[in-house]
Amino acid sequence: KLGKSIAWGAIARGVSVVANFVFSILLARALGPLGKGQYALIQQFIGILAIVLNLGLPTSNVYFVAKKKISPQTAFANSIVLMLPMTLISIAVTLIFLISPFRGQLSYSLPLFVASVVLFVTTMLFGWINAVLIGEHGLKPQGIATVVQSAVLVIGTALVALFGTVRVVDMLFLAALSQAAGIMVLWFFDPHVTSVRAWSWPDFKMMVRYSFKAYFIDLANFLHLRQDILILGWLSTSTQVGLYSVAVSFAEVVRYIPVIIGSAFFAEISGYPEREQELRTAVLSRLNVLLNIVIVVLYIVALPVVVPLLFGKAFNASLALTFCLLPGAIATSIAEIPGTLLFAREILYWRLSSVMVLLNIVINIVAIPKYGALGAAFASSVTYMCYSLVIVMKTRNGTGLSLSAMLVPQKGDIEILLNKLRRKILS
Repeated sequence: KLGKSIAWGAIARGVSVVANFVFSILLARALGPLGKGQYALIQQFIGILAIVLNLGLPTSNVYFVAKKKISPQTAFANSIVLMLPMTLISIAVTLIFLISPFRGQLSYSLPLFVASVVLFVTTMLFGWINAVLIGEHGLKPQGIATVVQSAVLVIGTALVALFGTVRVVDMLFLAALSQAAGIMVLWFFDPHVTSVRAWSWPDFKMMVRYSFKAYFIDLANFLHLRQDILILGWLSTSTQVGLYSVAVSFAEVVRYIPVIIGSAFFAEISGYPEREQELRTAVLSRLNVLLNIVIVVLYIVALPVVVPLLFGKAFNASLALTFCLLPGAIATSIAEIPGTLLFAREILYWRLSSVMVLLNIVINIVAIPKYGALGAAFASSVTYMCYSLVIVMKTRNGTGLSLSAMLVPQKGDIEILLNKLRRKILS
């Protein structure tokens, strides 16, 4: 079951990686570093706002539905009733952002404001519904929805580039349309789940008690990953944001497969006995380390050719930024599986996440005025590595796993992987 779930996640992520790179290349070619930076700035703002206002319920939805403590219908209803108040809050906050100095070189317009709010609504709905279905069915529904989203995004961007002028606001509306297409796929994947009549106040309180700490972790982790772009847009220029956004795209590819495994593993591992959790965590973690070794080698060989070839010479500076981000991206990737085990045991490290966010803000504010995007990359890489080190140590101290059991690949790990692949091919 875990293998099938991971396979669906891998298919979805593979399609998503290709789609996002095509989308990013088209934007870079059409808008240049300045326009690419403006799009990245507003997109990251909406992403952070969605995390702030989702109250950690996506994590609760996966956890309680997977453990059969709450029905998927109730988890869905308990999330969806919050949509109206959260939308009203988003309208006010988005307006404040677009007229404040923090918007950088973005210029306020009514279409930009409307597009931002619509993107927020679709992002929230997709996140809540997707989490319920992950808890009930694994990553299959998310996989199908992601493929549909990617197709809408790439085809829509190609049509706009072919028949019209590519503008930032149009791309925001297109991103919202792709999210809406994904929502429709999830809605009809399991129609009996989508019922607001199953709302339950006692279950809602139980979900919120669990999600309170998870909320701070999700929020802190997302801020840790995204706030550098907002700070860079505030303290530097949109051109620097555009260069940095390309580097971030490459750095995030490192985490795609580990995040897939972690998402599927969390839904699966929550019902296992502790010893079984540790055995499976150790094997997956070591395989993840092997994967990251391969990625580092590929990046060193391929990126000097790929960046100028795909994005153009105007984005050559993104290469150095990518290599500066790479150590931190690798560290967070390696910590993904141990961190999943901690979550499954309700060891929620919200204090650590909060401290890292604050440290990242301080380093960014000090480094960006002097070094621009390179300062942001340095700040992120340093705090990612510190965060990941503490996660791995917490896992060692809080479970029966040693550092070598999690981080040192063994001969048997490769044999397990090869045997699995042989069985798949023969079947």
